[in-house]
Amino acid sequence: MTHNSRDRSTDEFSIVALGPVPDNAGAKAAFGYLGSKLRLSRQILSYLPPHNCWVELCCGSAALTMAKERAFIEVINDLDGDVVNVFRQLRDRGEELVRAIELTPYSREEFSASRADASEIHDLERARRFLVRAMMTVNGVLGGGRGGFSLSNLYVRG
Repeated sequence: MTHNSRDRSTDEFSIVALGPVPDNAGAKAAFGYLGSKLRLSRQILSYLPPHNCWVELCCGSAALTMAKERAFIEVINDLDGDVVNVFRQLRDRGEELVRAIELTPYSREEFSASRADASEIHDLERARRFLVRAMMTVNGVLGGGRGGFSLSNLYVRG
């Protein structure tokens, strides 16, 4: 399934899809991320001309890529290997990753465990830990910087 319906058999480049690609126009960012362009995406995208190729070098949560219309060729990348791993896991094992996140309790213990050495764990768990840090951190601190776990009183009974 392709975004553009024209015949691509004569194009110089060929793209092999691993499965159907949903139309992602208007989607939100894949996860919260410090420096995300989600809130500015509409304004930023208004400056872009029509295009066939899209490259987002420092994609972070890919907020711009998710918010724009599909291009014929789209490339996202990031210097942070954990960000790249999350998108690989979403591509290759998306249902497993979503299920692992759904089963993760929102707790100080999970947050602390997510910051432990990840050198000897498999990529799916590495992605889960990254997303735990992204979802549970204060002020979007993902690395070794200052930050921590915070309880919300927004949904307190009584």
